[in-house]
Amino acid sequence: MLQSEPRRVAIAGQVGDTENVLSLDVIPVLAPDFQLQWPWIDADDRSKIEKQYQGRSDSELPLEQVAASRPDVIIATSDTALKEHYEKLSQIAPVVAFEKQPASTQFDWQQSIRLIGTALNRTAEAEEQIASTRDLITQAKADHPEFAGTSISFAINYGAEYGITFYNGKGSPGETLFGELDFDPADHADKFTGERPQVGTEQLSLLDSDLLVVNFNGGAADRRKMETNRLFASIPAVRDKRYLGLLPEGDTSPLAWSLARPTPANLQWSINNLVPQLGPLASKVK
Repeated sequence: MLQSEPRRVAIAGQVGDTENVLSLDVIPVLAPDFQLQWPWIDADDRSKIEKQYQGRSDSELPLEQVAASRPDVIIATSDTALKEHYEKLSQIAPVVAFEKQPASTQFDWQQSIRLIGTALNRTAEAEEQIASTRDLITQAKADHPEFAGTSISFAINYGAEYGITFYNGKGSPGETLFGELDFDPADHADKFTGERPQVGTEQLSLLDSDLLVVNFNGGAADRRKMETNRLFASIPAVRDKRYLGLLPEGDTSPLAWSLARPTPANLQWSINNLVPQLGPLASKVK
């Protein structure tokens, strides 16, 4: 914890740090614009942020803008290139980050908000966010007994350039959340290992589980193309209509993002928006 409560907080983490800070009732002075577009971000909070910079998880961090924001502390628990940035960031202000930075698809949402809450003297608020999120998960599980014993696969189709990535492998945030909702792991989760396991055309059958959820980042055209693919259409979950094909909302894919990179704010939103769509599909499983 810092010696005094910081008043000027800059965000260097491009994945979930902004929404975590905002959920603790702290308005940062600098934040990546990519993290302010989500539907769970309050418009009033967004408008109060002094400066925004162009920032995605694969973007260069604008160190000059970070310095110009005159921060008391820099939040970087989700800076995927922290090794490259830490020395320069630490010359600007104290840096809040994990001692060992996890892979971008392996963040523990509870550890992250607790670390940030401690640094910002908002430990009680962090625990409240965790408790309210866990209560929502527990209630969703109780409301949907049909999830018990039902396996589920989750993948993101990034289009022709980047292909399909499997997102609920062993130890992933997706597997953890679905497990807490009482789903069984994906039937072929052990076939996909590594940080971003790709699903080749010849592996499409391995996406099969009792339920299959695929987010199409490229939109409806990509979904139509995939659904007319003979191999994909022959997957039992697709053939038997136990499949959910998610489309972006404008330029974003909030449900997919929240499942792959959870925070209390986006989990609360996604549970309210995704779980009602999974219930009818799970009821089809015999």
